[in-house]
Amino acid sequence: AERGFAKSEATHLFARVAATSPLPIGKLRAELIPDSSWKRARKTLGPQASQTAARLSHILAIAARIWGNEKEATEWLNAPHAELEGATPISMLRTEAGGRAIEALLAALEFGFPV
Repeated sequence: AERGFAKSEATHLFARVAATSPLPIGKLRAELIPDSSWKRARKTLGPQASQTAARLSHILAIAARIWGNEKEATEWLNAPHAELEGATPISMLRTEAGGRAIEALLAALEFGFPV
């Protein structure tokens, strides 16, 4: 993320996550990276958008490891969760603090702690 996340890679990442989302890819992406930042970026996303894309990529990798496949991982990311007061895990990834909360929730799920 420090050197910038490639916009093409981010597009592919959002397409993978949107495959199990009720939202179209553009709307899903806009929930995490504002349209203004997305449109302003040429080949590489800016620092904030790059961090958000990297956070999503990291969380998706952890979730896919836990569930054993990306489809179930993206379904979990897109579904409301009781521990998040009905918010979806993906919606929490807008901020670093939200990403850490999702990472902690995934760790609890992975190691069998009550959630």
